[in-house]
Amino acid sequence: MDDKPTKVIALVGKGASLSDYLKEPIHHKIDETWGINATACYINCDRIFRMDGESVGENNPLFLAQGLDMGLTDKFIASKVGQTPIYVSSLKRKGPLSGCNLLEFPIQMFIDRFQKYFEYDPSKFVVNNAFAYMVGLAIMEGATIIRTYGMDFTYPTVQELGDGRETAGCWITIARYEGVKFVVNPTSMLLAGYKQLMPEPMTGRGVFYGYEVDPHLEVFDG
Repeated sequence: MDDKPTKVIALVGKGASLSDYLKEPIHHKIDETWGINATACYINCDRIFRMDGESVGENNPLFLAQGLDMGLTDKFIASKVGQTPIYVSSLKRKGPLSGCNLLEFPIQMFIDRFQKYFEYDPSKFVVNNAFAYMVGLAIMEGATIIRTYGMDFTYPTVQELGDGRETAGCWITIARYEGVKFVVNPTSMLLAGYKQLMPEPMTGRGVFYGYEVDPHLEVFDG
């Protein structure tokens, strides 16, 4: 019998399903809540992950072209979170966050711990977003259950959809290999297929590939 104490960490993003976090039954015990970027400006977080590199800071033309001002986001975070620990890729970070309680993410420990899943080659790591770092650190710190809220990775095109989800799927799998239970909140589209996100039905296909009518599923809680 496994006597390992339960440690539940919630990973929270700004997706539409974040509302589930606010409605979660009180019996769903959560030991720590970790927020990504400006999520911590809306809910109380124990830790924040701001892993975007310095190159996506203020006045970056690539982000400004998309209507995103990452410098403004940093200012918003700095004005709201007080001394909540913020993980960054480098303590040399400048700008609005420089006066906050910054923690350098333990990247070498992360690589050493998980390189076995990527053929011991750091260049093969699947780390396209902060979700990977959050899941990895939760595993390293002994989480037994990881819950996600607002980590939806829903985008208007299948190309954009794949970028975030390949990372999410990879690290959910790693967590399961590590014996960690992974719970995705009820309204999240994180594990839904692209077809399920489309507003109109795609004829001739069900959720299960090859079936026009989906087979009946009995879902067991356990």
